[in-house]
Amino acid sequence: MTDSNSKNIAHIDSAIVCLLDQLGQLAGEAEGDPPTDRMDKIAKSISVHIKAHADIVEHNRKLSKQAQQVKYTRYEDMPPPSPEDRERFKARFLDLIDKLQSGQHVPDHPEETFNAGNN
Repeated sequence: MTDSNSKNIAHIDSAIVCLLDQLGQLAGEAEGDPPTDRMDKIAKSISVHIKAHADIVEHNRKLSKQAQQVKYTRYEDMPPPSPEDRERFKARFLDLIDKLQSGQHVPDHPEETFNAGNN
């Protein structure tokens, strides 16, 4: 993936160089008034190529950042929960145990809590 992105950047760089050469040739060959319409089109094309170059660089930066992020594939690799998360889990767990022991309905999902009262 990185090779194709570097090739894309190299192609864009060479296109910019080519367009700059064309712009310089038009300016150098002009006797009297330079061909501003043609030069303007080339300048706009250069601007588009520079924008594409910047977009590719930004895309590559984002991909690199995503690749460096830690991904947990096993439970053992995960960091411990924050104290707030741990307390929230304990409270929910104890509430579920109390409901089970008292014979109350225990929803499969937290969203069912509101629907259970309506049945």
